Amino acid sequence: MVPKLGVKTKLNSVRYVYSLVLSSLLSSASLEGRLEDVDPIALTSQGQLLGKFGDSRNSRDFIMFLGIPYAKVPQTFHPAVAPERWDELRNATEFGEICMQFDRMAGKVIGSEDCLYLNIYRPADMSEVLPVLVYIHGGAFAFSSGNDYGPKYFMDQNVILVTFNYRLGALGFLNVGDDAYPGNLGMKDQVMALRWIRDNIYAFGGDPNRVTIFGDSSGSASVSYHILSPMSRGLFSGAISMSGNALCPWANVPNPKIVSKRLASSVGCPTKKPKYLVACLMNKEAKEIVEAQQELAGWDDDPIVPFAPSVEEYGIASNEVFLPASPEVMFATGNFNKVPWITGVNSMEGATLYSAIILNSTELTAEFNRNWHKMAPFALGYREYQPTNSPASASAAIRAYYFGDQSISPATRDNLTNMFSDRNFFHCTRLASLAVAKHAPVYLYYWTQEGPKSWLDVFKIPKELGYKGVVHSDELQFLFDMETFPEIKNGTDLARFSTRVVSLWTAFARTGQPYKIWGEDVVEWNPVQMSEMSGLSPVKYFQIEENAKIIMEPFTERLDFWEGLALNYTNIHISPQNP
Repeated sequence: MVPKLGVKTKLNSVRYVYSLVLSSLLSSASLEGRLEDVDPIALTSQGQLLGKFGDSRNSRDFIMFLGIPYAKVPQTFHPAVAPERWDELRNATEFGEICMQFDRMAGKVIGSEDCLYLNIYRPADMSEVLPVLVYIHGGAFAFSSGNDYGPKYFMDQNVILVTFNYRLGALGFLNVGDDAYPGNLGMKDQVMALRWIRDNIYAFGGDPNRVTIFGDSSGSASVSYHILSPMSRGLFSGAISMSGNALCPWANVPNPKIVSKRLASSVGCPTKKPKYLVACLMNKEAKEIVEAQQELAGWDDDPIVPFAPSVEEYGIASNEVFLPASPEVMFATGNFNKVPWITGVNSMEGATLYSAIILNSTELTAEFNRNWHKMAPFALGYREYQPTNSPASASAAIRAYYFGDQSISPATRDNLTNMFSDRNFFHCTRLASLAVAKHAPVYLYYWTQEGPKSWLDVFKIPKELGYKGVVHSDELQFLFDMETFPEIKNGTDLARFSTRVVSLWTAFARTGQPYKIWGEDVVEWNPVQMSEMSGLSPVKYFQIEENAKIIMEPFTERLDFWEGLALNYTNIHISPQNP
């Protein structure tokens, strides 16, 4: 059945009929074993695309259309514009360029500014319009690409999967705090992608009224920014945030002027007047900008995310403003897009990005022990804010709570990991979920299922440090086939678990609710309740593992400690203590 659209043009109808005809031809060809005789073609607003076939984990045929231009960059540090049309059949069988970034493994800049491409994957045998899952990749707003996330697991489901690229680092998130330059270009690229999907997904058999955005890490934070942004209104019907949101200290830049001046200074540009700063940067090679931004990340500054979304506080046209106020204010006032939201964390979020890096370096461990009051505000992201007590007393309280009179060492590994997990992931997840739950259904999860490989292995963290558990982004191997991780093949317990999680995300995209994928014996996963928002009952999580179950929040006491510090949340009243 064709879904009802607010505005249905003749062209949309033609594209949809075109998609149905293709599906019919593919179904017939598949039954007769001659799929290779059918060219998978889609008709978009820009022109025709030629795709290619693939096989899912369960050997189901699917079609992929790769490297589709959804926008183009006219010039460095300029907003993206609509892509050009084409008259001939366009080959969409190869990925487009990734966005320019610094490859730390190779020690060089890779990618291109011509990078605003998306990829669409759909089952070959579809007989109805399908819900759409749009994945926003993570990578500290600085690296990775939508090309890295394979569709094999999702293509066993009746869903359409979309991945895409967006500008990263300074090229995507520079903000000089002035109308001389419109910030948040990377987020506005994402909006352009969502608009393209709204206008064209019909051509691939997708339902523009059932678009769920989901992401991990900075992609997870991006999802929450779309919940907040007026520019994203009406572009999606549901959201899934895996490990992070706009309230997490690493996910926003409170004073982007300082960062932009440091970048400008590093490449020899003036810093006193924003318009001259921007004009100078625009005349620099993009590669030089990307190389220079590497100097801004360090443990005496933000060690992970020097460039991220920030508030646009200047007078540009309102329809061009992605983030008009701070996430704290927007969450607290209810001024956001009210859609169903799944959000959660992994059990050891703070390990690979923080704790393991520190303990794997004797110099860094010594520096944290020797200069705690200097290092802690940077590493834990509260130097820019005005806590109720001074930063020094906050640092002392944190040190005493997590370590007592012990030093930071492998013996206090779990304390160190908990500290970073609590501050950078768990607390902000609780805060944002309670804020949104006042206006829309919110489903909390706690992921404890380990995979066949971990980012601990990828980053070569020594086994003798004793880390064990689900670290940041480990869950992705159950959702996507990726080069970094071994494929989870059929016939194993982990494959069954993977299928369940993929089915769970797909069910949410289809209905806006996470159905009982684990069976009737598992207690129903309900949204956050009013009693949890008011602090009258414990916050509950759906524990995602082979034997899934509902659990009480396992770190309430620790999060209450951070609540008491009131670092960057002094004006937000959304906690159980301040309903």
